Amino acid sequence: MSQYQEKPLSRSIWKHIIHNIRYHTTTNDPMPELNRHYVDIFMCAESADINALRQGDSKIFFSLFQVMEPDNCEIWDWITWDEFIKDGIDSQTNKYRPMFQPMRSYILQRNGKGPFKDIKN
Repeated sequence: MSQYQEKPLSRSIWKHIIHNIRYHTTTNDPMPELNRHYVDIFMCAESADINALRQGDSKIFFSLFQVMEPDNCEIWDWITWDEFIKDGIDSQTNKYRPMFQPMRSYILQRNGKGPFKDIKN
């Protein structure tokens, strides 16, 4: 399958994976030690059952997520919020550490609550 066929297919599958996208919050993250400053806008969306989507043609969609900058990103993975925050933000045992500073700020800003704990539709 060519990339020209994959793009429309992935867009079509994406529409079935997430919907009801909306603004959630913003974090402000100066990182003087890296000479960077991030202002991150967090959005929320409702998602389909990811495990059901891993079958059939949807596998093409998941294959589009590849680590392209290994110095900046070690893994793309679909996990639950509880798995992501397991053992705290500074955990040495959670494979999703070290955590990107804007995600740390988000978790601290929300006292560890997941993205859907208090969102009103």
